[in-house]
Amino acid sequence: MHVTLASDDVCDPAPRITLVSVVGSEPMAANDVAGADLGTADADLQLRAVKNRNATARVYTLRYTAIDASGRTTSSETTVTVPVKR
Repeated sequence: MHVTLASDDVCDPAPRITLVSVVGSEPMAANDVAGADLGTADADLQLRAVKNRNATARVYTLRYTAIDASGRTTSSETTVTVPVKR
């Protein structure tokens, strides 16, 4: 999947954006997330599209932080949902 990263800052035309974490709503196995390079501006990664039998859906939360040249930070999260097949 691809995440579009964008940040606006009045004093810094190019704040640095980094992937901080990827967490799942279910216990995660080592192969549930591939290609996620934490601490970088990684926007291309793979998420396993499988859910536990008793769950209603699997939800991944990706957290990014932006930091400007002055050291100010802000964070944002986005979610990806693997729906239940009916």
